Amino acid sequence: MRAGAVITIRLSPQDCMSVVDLLDQAGMFTPGMSISSAAGLAFAIMVEEFKTKGTIPRRLGFEYANMMERFPNRVNTRQKRAIADNMYKNAAQGYRPSLNGMLPPIRDKELPIEQGLSDEELAMLAKQQAELDKRDGLVDSEESR
Repeated sequence: MRAGAVITIRLSPQDCMSVVDLLDQAGMFTPGMSISSAAGLAFAIMVEEFKTKGTIPRRLGFEYANMMERFPNRVNTRQKRAIADNMYKNAAQGYRPSLNGMLPPIRDKELPIEQGLSDEELAMLAKQQAELDKRDGLVDSEESR
C-alpha cells in the first residue's frame, strides 16, 4: 500500500487523450493499464518535472499533515456540486487552466518548519535538503571544483 491520498476526479476527453500522449512520449504506457493508473502516473511525471525545474519546492514530507488540514475529510455534497458547477461553467466559457508562465520558479532555502522539532531533526532535514539540492544541480559538488 502506498502513502498519500486516494482521490476521485473526472477528466475531460481532451485530458484523457493528453494522458495517453504523455505516457506514450515518456515510453511508460503499459497495455492493460487503467485510465486511473495512467492519469496517476502522468500526474506524477508532471509534478516531478515542476520540481526539477524549480517551479514548486521539493518537500521532505513533515509538512504533509499541516498542508492537508485545509481540505476537509467529510464529504459536503452541496459544496462539491457548487465547486464543480463553477469549474464546468468556466470550462464551457472556454477557460482552460494552464500554468504556462503563471508560476515563477520557487526555490526557498527556508521551507516552513513545524514548531517543536529538535535540533537533531532540523539537522537531519538540512542534510536531506542539501542532498536534494546537490542531486538537482542547485549547488556545486566538490568533484566539479
